[in-house]
Amino acid sequence: MCMLFIKPENLTLPKAYFDSLQDHNADGVSCYDLKTGELFQTLSYDEAEKYLAAKHADELVVHFRFGTSGEKSLEQLHGWKILNNQYTFFHNGMLSTFKGDPDRGLSDTQQFVEMVDYWKDGTIEDIVAYLEAYEQGSRFLII
Repeated sequence: MCMLFIKPENLTLPKAYFDSLQDHNADGVSCYDLKTGELFQTLSYDEAEKYLAAKHADELVVHFRFGTSGEKSLEQLHGWKILNNQYTFFHNGMLSTFKGDPDRGLSDTQQFVEMVDYWKDGTIEDIVAYLEAYEQGSRFLII
């Protein structure tokens, strides 16, 4: 399963913790700066480690991906814009109502985001209601 957490301001991840995350979640890293809204994504753990060190003072959402569906690529990394780019969506776990689409290289989460994009008149309340009704075994962060 992926690792999703909020890194507080003025915290440097201990090297052993970072190394453990890298060993168990080897499919990329996303970091979302809660102050600026900047989304950093990389498949390189050296780049991720440098970014986290440089952002020591900042509060970040950090996601170490463990891919259960979809390919290992930047497109699979979390921090998807939803509802006309009003929100950023993160997910930890597997979406039980979506299995991924290997023919198109999509993960279960990307399929969910694609569905949300088709809800032209959907609201954040609609998305939360859907997740509460159908995806109770996972954890979500919507910013």
